[in-house]
Amino acid sequence: MASDKSQDYISEARKHVRNLWAAFTSLKAMQIQWAALGYSATLKDGEGENEGITAEEVGEAVNTVPAQLDAVLSQGASTKLAKLL
Repeated sequence: MASDKSQDYISEARKHVRNLWAAFTSLKAMQIQWAALGYSATLKDGEGENEGITAEEVGEAVNTVPAQLDAVLSQGASTKLAKLL
């Protein structure tokens, strides 16, 4: 029988994979919102707790990074992650 530490490690890995998957799918949904609301032209730079974050940086995080992750996931990483969901 596997040790409790082994099972804890697997559980921890699965937790992080689920968090990663949820964050990725949330960003993909935000891409749709970005386009639908025309945020490339209308999103304002951050204020208050978002001070120092530009609309351009948000656009890159919401659009460019998920596209780059898509490229990695399409090379087989998504199958490996999905096995732990």
